[in-house]
Amino acid sequence: MKKNKKFNFAHDFFKLQKQTSAKLLYVTQVSHCDIDPLSLVMDTQYWEEEQVKDRPSGVTEKVQKQYPLPKGALILFVFIGNRGIPFTTYRGFRDASLRKYKKQVGETFDIVVKQDEPDIQEKLEV
Repeated sequence: MKKNKKFNFAHDFFKLQKQTSAKLLYVTQVSHCDIDPLSLVMDTQYWEEEQVKDRPSGVTEKVQKQYPLPKGALILFVFIGNRGIPFTTYRGFRDASLRKYKKQVGETFDIVVKQDEPDIQEKLEV
């Protein structure tokens, strides 16, 4: 059986809906300024546990955060997850990456959430 490639995410984003794998449907280049602001919000939302100020140590609460996307050219990825829920994601543009992923349309990727790894930026490079 062929092993799936991995697609890394820095956080457990809302859009992922706890899906564990996804089929890549479409890849294209887009400009950050052409993306609808509401779409960006929906695409980059996640929850993070934070220490509650002025409370005993260990008391945390979930806080909604937005993951910052790079400005300029991006690669848009469109997936359908293993639970049938579609989602998109954006990554910084590199021509070689765009060509590589266009060849992988139709392939299934394991979704890997790397929220707790300090060196995630390096692993998110496409």
